[in-house]
Amino acid sequence: MDNARPVTDRKKGCSVKSVVDLRWLLCDIKSLNLLGSVLAKEEAKEAGCFEAILHRDGFVTEGSSTNMFGIKDGVVHTHPATNLILNGITRQVLLRLCKELTLPVVEKAYTLEEAFEMDELFLTSTTSEVMPITESDGRIIGNGNPGPMPKVLQEEFTNQSP
Repeated sequence: MDNARPVTDRKKGCSVKSVVDLRWLLCDIKSLNLLGSVLAKEEAKEAGCFEAILHRDGFVTEGSSTNMFGIKDGVVHTHPATNLILNGITRQVLLRLCKELTLPVVEKAYTLEEAFEMDELFLTSTTSEVMPITESDGRIIGNGNPGPMPKVLQEEFTNQSP
């Protein structure tokens, strides 16, 4: 198993596939009940994508093993920490970094269509750190290249790491 940091992927960005979030309603509890997430990740991989972007009733929740973020007009958007997402440690660090950088953050559910219209999309996780998303469901995000904000946040994240 390769445990290398995904530096190359972060430079070029990744693609995601939207998958209906069929998991139970206690996603904030870290448990061994990962079947829904595993199936979503497999569906994304079969479509040639890095990750699945889960949505419930049209609203983005999180990724199959990541947290999702968008940037629109300089504002960071992410789903609030409710029972529908796992409030990941990397997500928590990223939100703290946004505060330190005085970046406005809105923790509010947004639709899949709004995600497609973001200037930038990115995901966070322990293994991916801050990963730009350049395509979702065959639709180009922003200009199709990683935007500046994930790079800035990744640099800050790296500087925070011991």
